[in-house]
Amino acid sequence: MCSILSSLVIPEDGKSALYDAYYMDKYGEDAYIDREFVLNIFKLLKKHENPVSQPSVQYNKSSHPALSDKTLIIHNRQELADILEALLRKTTEQEGANTVRFFSPFDELFQLSFFDMLTVMSCIPQFTDINFCHIFSYPVQRKVYKKNIYLSFIRFVDFILPSKLNYKTYYYYDSLNIQSSFASLFPYYFIFSDGILFINRSYDQAYYLTDKDLIELYVSEFDKVLKQASPMIISSKSLENLVDTYCSIPDQTNTYYLSYQPGLSFMATDKFIDKYAPESLRDLSKKHMYAFQHTNYTEITTLSGISMLKKNETFNELFFSVEPDPADVKDLFMTYLSRVGKTLLFAAPDRLNISTLYSVYVISDNSVTLVPLNDSRCSINICEENIVSAFTSFFENLPDSYYIESEENIRSALTDSRVDISAQPSGFIS
Repeated sequence: MCSILSSLVIPEDGKSALYDAYYMDKYGEDAYIDREFVLNIFKLLKKHENPVSQPSVQYNKSSHPALSDKTLIIHNRQELADILEALLRKTTEQEGANTVRFFSPFDELFQLSFFDMLTVMSCIPQFTDINFCHIFSYPVQRKVYKKNIYLSFIRFVDFILPSKLNYKTYYYYDSLNIQSSFASLFPYYFIFSDGILFINRSYDQAYYLTDKDLIELYVSEFDKVLKQASPMIISSKSLENLVDTYCSIPDQTNTYYLSYQPGLSFMATDKFIDKYAPESLRDLSKKHMYAFQHTNYTEITTLSGISMLKKNETFNELFFSVEPDPADVKDLFMTYLSRVGKTLLFAAPDRLNISTLYSVYVISDNSVTLVPLNDSRCSINICEENIVSAFTSFFENLPDSYYIESEENIRSALTDSRVDISAQPSGFIS
C-alpha cells in the first residue's frame, strides 16, 4: 500500500486520506481510534515546543478570600475558583501539610475548567511544593471509558507538559456511572489538611466543611480507594525514578524509542560512557544503556535530526550533551547505516509529528514515558492499560506504514550525509 501511495501524483492530504481508509479496513475501528489518539499526542508534544508563556502571578496572601472554620457555601464558578485558589495558597503556608487529594469521576467540562485554573496557578512558585494526588473513576463499559480516558488524557497532557507541579494521577473502573447519577449531587471533592471542598457536577456550586472527624473519614476512604487504583500518569523530575522504570523491563521485551535525533543508548559502550559522561552521571547512564540494549528495541528518528548532528555533532540523549571526537562520530554514522531497516527506522517528512523537545519511550503492554530533553520539565510516565495498548499497537504497526521512509531512500541519504573524515573508527560504538 505504501509503495502505491508513493507512486501517486496527488497532494499529501489525499494520500493521507487514502491511507486512513486502508488502515480502518485492515485493522478495524478500534485500532483506528487508537492510532488517531497517538497521533494527537504527538501533535500535542509538537505544539509544546513553543508554549504560550503564562503571565507572572504574584503571591499575595491578602488577595484571597477569608477562610473560616465554619461551613462555606459557594454559589458560582468565579467564587469557587477564588475559594479553591485560596485553599491551595493556604496549603503552601502550612508546615508538613502539602498534600492535596482530589477525586473526580470523568467529566470533560469539569476538567477543562479545573486544569485551566491550575495552569495559571502553576506559575506561582509556592504551588510547586504541593503534592497533588488525583483519582479518576471511569465507567466500566468499554466503548465509553476508552474514549473518555483518551479525552481526559489529552487534556491532562496539555496541562501538565508546561507545568512544574508535582501531580500524580490514578484511576479505577466503577460499575456505577457517577457522572449521570442524580444520587451523587457533589461528586468532586478536594481534601485539604483542615477541610473538604465538595463540588457539583456543573462546577458552579460547592460547599466547604471543616469537621476534623469528617476529614479523617474522607482521608481514610480516599486512601482505601488509592490502594485499589492503578497509576495513570506520574509526573516527575527525578532521573533516578526514570531509569528505575527502564531497569524493570524484562529481557527481550519489545521496546520503542521515538526521538527527533537518534539516541546513544542503543549503541554506546562502557568505554564511550566513561570517556564522555560526567562522573556524577556515569553509573546512571550505564544503567539506562543496559536497560535498553537487552530488549528487542526499535528506534524511530528523523533525517533532519541526523542533519543536525552533522552540523553540531552534539548528542543529548544520555542526560548530558556529548560532543564526540571525529572518529567516534564516524563510528556512529557507520552504525546507523548497519541498523537501517532492522532496529532503526526513519519517519517520513511531514507525515509524523516528532517533537524536538520530547522523546517517547514505549515498553510494549507495560508503560509509555514522555521524556523532555529540557531538564526544567518533568518526565511523564503513563501506565493506564488502554493508553499503553494504543501506543503499543501503533508502534507494532509502524515499520511498514505510511509514516516510515523507505529503506532505500534512507541508506542513500545517510551515505550522502555521513561525515567525511579520515580518522579511523575508535571502536567505542558497538
